[in-house]
Amino acid sequence: MCELQGCAPTDIQIEIYSPEGHFIARCDFGWLEYGIVGEYDGVQKYGRLVRPGQSVSDVVAAEKDREAQIRDQGLEIIRFCKVDLRRPAAAAARLRRLMDQRERRETPWTSPIPAAPPDENSPWDDPFLGSPW
Repeated sequence: MCELQGCAPTDIQIEIYSPEGHFIARCDFGWLEYGIVGEYDGVQKYGRLVRPGQSVSDVVAAEKDREAQIRDQGLEIIRFCKVDLRRPAAAAARLRRLMDQRERRETPWTSPIPAAPPDENSPWDDPFLGSPW
């Protein structure tokens, strides 16, 4: 979609870690020279993430927290969905507006080196987010 519009992502499957090296998220694609990551949200995304005992509201709240943690790392997020596949020029224009708002860096944004994997008995792993290892 973006490639045909002249703004193909420069990175894919970006892993984001906190300054302490803890896994925060994996984003679908990015333009790290602008500090932008992108996510594609399918219509089934939130229903698919509901675990036993959770509501869709719980999943949406967790996604908002994840997004806040990504932004805390100095990144901006752009989301695409099915309608963007039908209107790629409009989606690319939205991306370009976001790029215009952010300064292009000579050295693209990079995530800190992740911490060493926790031992198998570690309580660190979040069952909702999963382990980065």
